[in-house]
Amino acid sequence: GDYFDFIEFSSGFHGLAIADVAGHGVSASLHMASIQALLRTLVPVNESPSEVMSQVHRLFIHNIRFDTFVTFFIGSFDSSTKTLTYCNAGHQPPLILRKTKSKEQSVVMLRPTGAAIGLVEEAEFGEKTIDLQEGDLLVLYTDGVTEAMNIHNQEFGRERLETLIRQVERMPVKEVIQKIRLSLEEFSEGRPFADDTTIMVCRIA
Repeated sequence: GDYFDFIEFSSGFHGLAIADVAGHGVSASLHMASIQALLRTLVPVNESPSEVMSQVHRLFIHNIRFDTFVTFFIGSFDSSTKTLTYCNAGHQPPLILRKTKSKEQSVVMLRPTGAAIGLVEEAEFGEKTIDLQEGDLLVLYTDGVTEAMNIHNQEFGRERLETLIRQVERMPVKEVIQKIRLSLEEFSEGRPFADDTTIMVCRIA
């Protein structure tokens, strides 16, 4: 039920997406397969993340008949200006760790700009743009990460994830992902994850 992708917009900007469909099993996989097909059709002929989200929503909602919903984040990165324009449909807020800011200002959360896909028929999806700098770290994830449970029924949580990212921010991105996964496994103490865990990490070059 989790999905991530990298697709180029018609503008030539780099597109990145992460999504999570409610539920598990074959049904969730089929719904996410349709999202993937829609995204790979719509992104290359559009410039706006919010317009892509609106079109995906309109096409998707009539197929599911309100039986489920999808949290979805899509961004468009302009490497020449280092700006990220994004639309977040109810997804877990991606984290940006600023390289040059004070500790209090170093973490920015890209909060939802609209409801999850499939929740309401007449949905509106806002769009925001944020300036990034060389060395900034962007971490995207699904709720299987923050909602992972240990044997004491405690959640891993966003605060623990943020603390961990601060500790490993200078590592190569592949090692950042490995550290997050290792921390999740240690936290769960062998308890199976109840949900898929998907992690994307990007460093601004």
